[in-house]
Amino acid sequence: MADTPSSEVQPDPPDESAPATVEPPAEPAAPIRTAAQPMQDLGNLHRMLDVPLDMTVELGRTQMPLSEVLRLDTGSVVTIDRLPGEPIDLLINGRVFARGEVVVVNDTFGFRVTELADGGRTGPEPRPQGD
Repeated sequence: MADTPSSEVQPDPPDESAPATVEPPAEPAAPIRTAAQPMQDLGNLHRMLDVPLDMTVELGRTQMPLSEVLRLDTGSVVTIDRLPGEPIDLLINGRVFARGEVVVVNDTFGFRVTELADGGRTGPEPRPQGD
């Protein structure tokens, strides 16, 4: 210890009888992206931006036996599982992505998003398909 300056503190030798403590590595904080951030902040996601997705606006569903389907004709009314004024679903690849309302834009139908599906889950469950 003759070469060690007196102001430098030497660590104590490890105590062989004390249990070793291992601290888990610190997890990096997940980046939070706001809508105002540019797309280049998304890393390699830009490579997937041109991948086509199936988008469906679903007004409602119902089930009926084949005999009733065969009786459908011009003017027939089919009741569905939605009430007037109830939000309709926007599905992306069969999963609910958003809810909203039908609007008319330049003599064609459109869809106005009024709420996004719950983003806290790993993915919204698809609506049950009729058999």
